[in-house]
Amino acid sequence: KRSIGWGIDGAMTKYLSMPSKLLLRIPEGISYEEAAVTEPLAVAVNAVLLRSRVEPGDFVVVFGPGPIGFLSALVAKASGASTVVLVGVDQDEQVRLSRARAAGIDLKVTVDRYPNLAERIPDMTYESGADLVSEASGANSGIGVGIQMVRRLGRYAALGVSGTYSVPVPWDTAMFKACDVMFNFSTTYQSWDRALRLMGTGAVNVRHVISEIKPLTDWLSVFCNLEKGNGIN
Repeated sequence: KRSIGWGIDGAMTKYLSMPSKLLLRIPEGISYEEAAVTEPLAVAVNAVLLRSRVEPGDFVVVFGPGPIGFLSALVAKASGASTVVLVGVDQDEQVRLSRARAAGIDLKVTVDRYPNLAERIPDMTYESGADLVSEASGANSGIGVGIQMVRRLGRYAALGVSGTYSVPVPWDTAMFKACDVMFNFSTTYQSWDRALRLMGTGAVNVRHVISEIKPLTDWLSVFCNLEKGNGIN
C-alpha cells in the first residue's frame, strides 16, 4: 500500500489529480476543512473501533493529545465509552488539552502534574483498571505506564511511533494481565468509510481538532507550531 505523501510525492499543492476509483464522497454538510481530517480519523477508527473493539461502558485512557490521540478519544466516546481520560504533558495544556473538555472528554491530565497516574486509575475503576488503553504518544514513559493501567484481560492499542530502535516494556506485567496488545499502523478501506459516517452523522465533531486554518504558503510556521504543541491539526 502506498499513499500520497507516503511512498508517492504530492499533496502539498493546491490541486491534485487522482483516479476516481480511489476517491470517497464527502458527506452532506461536511466542509473541505473537516474532510481534510478524514485520514487521521480513519487511523483512530481503525485502531480503537475496528481492531480494539471499544465497547459501551468502557473506561478508556488515551496517551498523547495530538491529532491521532485526540481523535481516538473522540471515537471512544462516540462508541459508548463511559469515561475517557486524555493524558498529555504540561506543554499540551495551552491548546490541546484545553479543548478536551469542550469536545466531551471526561478527564484531561498531565503526567507532569500527576506522576503517580498509574496508581490513580485503579481508584477510578473499582480496582480493575482501564478496559482499553490507547497509546498515541510514542513516548517511552507512556508506553510503559499504559500497560500498568490496563486491567487484566484488557486491551492495549499501540499507535504512537517512538522513533527509536527499541523501548522498555514491562513484559511480565503485560504477561500476568494476559492483555491483548494490538499494534496499529495506517488505515483500511473500512476505516475510511466508518470515519466519514461518524463525521456525517455528527457522532464525531472533528472541528475540535482543527486549531487553525492557514494557506499552504505558511506550511513552515504551521509545522513549527505543531512541533511545539501550539496546535493540534
